[in-house]
Amino acid sequence: MESDGGPDRTPPEGQQRPRRPLLYPTAGLGWADPDPGADPHQRRERAYETAAAVLQAGAADPELADQLVRLDETLGLEALRELWAEPEDDGLPAALWTLYLLRAWLTRQASEAARIYAAGRTWVPVPDAVAGVPDRPAPEDLTALGDSILGTALHGDPAGAMERAAAVHRVLACGRFAVSHSAGREQEARLAEGNLRAAARLEQAAGAWRGAPD
Repeated sequence: MESDGGPDRTPPEGQQRPRRPLLYPTAGLGWADPDPGADPHQRRERAYETAAAVLQAGAADPELADQLVRLDETLGLEALRELWAEPEDDGLPAALWTLYLLRAWLTRQASEAARIYAAGRTWVPVPDAVAGVPDRPAPEDLTALGDSILGTALHGDPAGAMERAAAVHRVLACGRFAVSHSAGREQEARLAEGNLRAAARLEQAAGAWRGAPD
């Protein structure tokens, strides 16, 4: 899955996109870009602290959780990537980053996502984790799915969100493989492999979360 591609989402001239103010979850926890030269241990610690703070804040405040769903728009994907994607690819920060990355792609490339999802749906049964998405989804169905998955995490069920996202990645992988075979598009096959890797990491992270002590 492409990390930051997508159409220009800048509002037409003379219009401004409405935006509710985002309340940050912990007053003492800054969101400045991580220092690339910082000690790896410090970067890892910061990644886990901020990821945990986001989940804890959402679970404690449903209204804030709804705002945090669009953190990829408010802070930007690049800021989230620098903060969460690096420490290790199977930990909580990377899992949360993967959820936001999936949401961003489902939102920014909704038509493409719907096409690929529909292609995958013809080859594999849809797990209960993504029940409710039509066999032939409209773009807005995929956008809503991305919001719903992150909402699940932020309202107190991170493992459930990871499992739902993993199921979506597997459907998308099947869709990409189907498209690549029919159209000879090697890039789609490579992206499908990325979907499968993301699914495996999310499933591992979900298992670790469920097995963690309260």
